[in-house]
Amino acid sequence: MYTEDHREIITYKDVASNLKKNMLTSKRMIIALMIACTVPICIPLPMMIMGGVYEYAIVVSIPIALIIGYTVYLSIICMRQTGKINDGHFKVREDVLVNVYVRTRPKRSTRSRVDIHEYVFDFESGRQFVVNTAKKDGTRLEFAGKHSNKGDVFYVVTFDDEPNEVVLAYSGAIFQYKQ
Repeated sequence: MYTEDHREIITYKDVASNLKKNMLTSKRMIIALMIACTVPICIPLPMMIMGGVYEYAIVVSIPIALIIGYTVYLSIICMRQTGKINDGHFKVREDVLVNVYVRTRPKRSTRSRVDIHEYVFDFESGRQFVVNTAKKDGTRLEFAGKHSNKGDVFYVVTFDDEPNEVVLAYSGAIFQYKQ
């Protein structure tokens, strides 16, 4: 019989670094938008030759202004979240799993319709955590979604300003939280 605890130990610093890793997708989006800002400059080039400089400036300035505005908006959100993480404005709490189920919802695109499967974790505190399986295939969150039972302990991470919104969840069967 095993007497050792073989769970992976996570600390407050580990949780902070995982929160920053989750923000990486937002940073990639900002970089993609900045690159996309150059596309409207190149596309209407024949229009400048045929129409004139004023028409070209108007056609190019509208999409560039929209892209820059959205990029600034995403940058501000990322800076605020980074500040919250660096200042330690998040909490790791122990919570008990009440229910876990798979929810399927359609995602429509211009070409096709795809079903998205999500694991939904309901906790005793009333909080809910949703994991998109397409983004988390093969991860510990997917494992926890498949093999968790009612009454399992989870460590849920929430920001101080939104205490009911779970940002991260760690299964107590896989992880052990130590401060």
